Amino acid sequence: QQGSARPAALTLYRDTNGWCPFCERVWLQLAAKNIPYDEVLIDLQDKPAWYKEMVPTTLVPAIKMAQSDEVVWESADIMMRLEADFPDAPSLLPPPGTPERSRADELISMCSDVSSAGAKFAYGSRNASLTADEISARRAEFERQLDLLDAKAAAGGGPFLLGHDFSLVDAFYVPFLERWAVQLPLYVEFHIRGGDSGTPLPPPMHACADRPPLVRGSVARRVSRSCLEGHTRPLT
Repeated sequence: QQGSARPAALTLYRDTNGWCPFCERVWLQLAAKNIPYDEVLIDLQDKPAWYKEMVPTTLVPAIKMAQSDEVVWESADIMMRLEADFPDAPSLLPPPGTPERSRADELISMCSDVSSAGAKFAYGSRNASLTADEISARRAEFERQLDLLDAKAAAGGGPFLLGHDFSLVDAFYVPFLERWAVQLPLYVEFHIRGGDSGTPLPPPMHACADRPPLVRGSVARRVSRSCLEGHTRPLT
């Protein structure tokens, strides 16, 4: 059981190697909210029949609520459900109707575009059917999405994406940022900003890695910090 000695409020089903960014989103949120949970690891290469029957998409992550046995899947749906069911654990979103909440909602809605652009750029370079112009276009779109994220993050004043405190926005983005920090230099010789060994972690990653409740859950702490520091740029 994760979180505390309290009875588990739910069961989290995630990948065995801890590298799925969608699983880590939920993982980070549970750690930040200090929600006690049980954990079941799913082998993505050999998913058990009971899991495929329980989760229609057969994908991870999924959660099962302890009291109702209700199953929720899709990481974004899980995260919004956890905020609704555990609003004081603490809340990771600003109050509804506030300008801060509008900005949080906008950043969360942007995340799929940013992550999609990053995936297309990272893996497209190894697609022999793509032309050099198509690969260049994917790079340009990824850079455009990062610039949009830069601008939105700067408006909050940092050190986290929404502002002074860790929020659900960080849980959405950080799993992708930390993977790109390692993968992109290796796949496409693309450094999110700069390539010298003195370049610091992007502020949200650095702040999250140093935040005690998140240290155990974040992949950023388990991959080589020196590798991260050498292959990232600030997002502000």
